[in-house]
Amino acid sequence: MKVRIILFVLFAGICIAGYSQSGLSVVGGVSMSYTDNPTTSSKGEMINGFHAGLNGRIGRNYWYFKPGVELHVMKFYPEKLLNPFSDKPAMYLIKVPAQIGVRLFKTDFMALRVAGGLQFSFTAGFDNNSDNFNHNTIKDTQLGTLIGAGIDLGPMCIDVNFEKGLTELYTGTGYKADYIFISAGFFF
Repeated sequence: MKVRIILFVLFAGICIAGYSQSGLSVVGGVSMSYTDNPTTSSKGEMINGFHAGLNGRIGRNYWYFKPGVELHVMKFYPEKLLNPFSDKPAMYLIKVPAQIGVRLFKTDFMALRVAGGLQFSFTAGFDNNSDNFNHNTIKDTQLGTLIGAGIDLGPMCIDVNFEKGLTELYTGTGYKADYIFISAGFFF
């Protein structure tokens, strides 16, 4: 019985999404970061991790507001290759994006979107690490600008976003972090 209810809700969400721009997307993907901090960055290498979250899209025609909440698990140390699920120590960031977007065009099976806004981040926790990264050495909150683009393929959505850090990440150093997020999910 529960499976039937869940399937009905998913089907109804997909049908509603076809007639309006408002809805909710469940997303997951990879997160990449760069910082000038020599302790955590090497030339040509990026810090990486993964994320999952919920994003809304509220709008009637072309313009929409896109709030959300996402959990990002970011490794402390860079790697040459993308390896978001490595066993290296990580920090846990709760990111809250707020963007204004516009749908550039829409066909029966595809829509292209762009958006820009701000992203607030809260540092929720840390794995044990040899450099003693903790709430004393990494800021509890950060703020960044956020720009991105996305494509809807039926109920599936793919987004690429860039966050430019406005506030420091590493306490008392002035070092900020910039991020690139690639997400895929379903829009209901």
